[in-house]
Amino acid sequence: MSKTTRVNYDAIAPTYDQRTQGGYLEGVTLALQNLARQVKAQRVLDLGCGTGRSLRGLADNFQPSPTCYGLDFSGGMLQQAQRFDARYRLVNASAPCPPFVPASFDLIFCVHAFHHFPDKPQVVQAAYRILRPGGIFAIVNFDPYESRHNWYVYDYFEGVYETDLRRFPRLAELEAMLIQTGFQHVSQTMVEHISDTIMGEAIFDNYFLRKDSNSQLILLSDEAYQTGLARMRARLAEAKANGENIAFQTEIKNWMCYGLKPI
Repeated sequence: MSKTTRVNYDAIAPTYDQRTQGGYLEGVTLALQNLARQVKAQRVLDLGCGTGRSLRGLADNFQPSPTCYGLDFSGGMLQQAQRFDARYRLVNASAPCPPFVPASFDLIFCVHAFHHFPDKPQVVQAAYRILRPGGIFAIVNFDPYESRHNWYVYDYFEGVYETDLRRFPRLAELEAMLIQTGFQHVSQTMVEHISDTIMGEAIFDNYFLRKDSNSQLILLSDEAYQTGLARMRARLAEAKANGENIAFQTEIKNWMCYGLKPI
């Protein structure tokens, strides 16, 4: 594994939205829309908003459209978000220290970014502070503990799974953080099930095998990444010699853990 522990999202910002093609994470968007309706959201904040993909799901499909705020540590990602919609109110800041006054938002969410935050309890506490009473905070992510043998990346790239175990809290840990902070009616629900099987050499055309496509591969050194690809090629060659075909499987469940700030 590389010793790098933080992804340089400025470097990959221009091509990052390629991952959202083909209806990627539509279930997450629908779940966020449901929460927005539940709290009659007028002001929403995306913590770790990246290119603003999750904000677009609310701004484009939820009426009346709420005022959308996005916070991200990467200026490059925020530039991409602003290009999509100049109405977004974007802030270049750290999630544990959001520069907003208390009770500023009806809905705060964090989609596939929570694992990047070093002080996760502090992020939850900050969200609680700037959420209005009766508002909702939601975290969307997957749990690597249930995906050990369900994603080919874990099988062929050494150390990636162990790194994810250190980065990603388990669902029970997320619930505990929200409850300890003071959130009520804390619950979890599966909002997206990604199921994909790619046969044989076609795997090398898959976007999600590119080194810049996901943080799991980005964190690898170039040498470790090439070693993983070599393992895949060797396995394919072995299978071909034996008259077999190899299936590269992805089965990932995205969970939403959310809680209500009491009135």
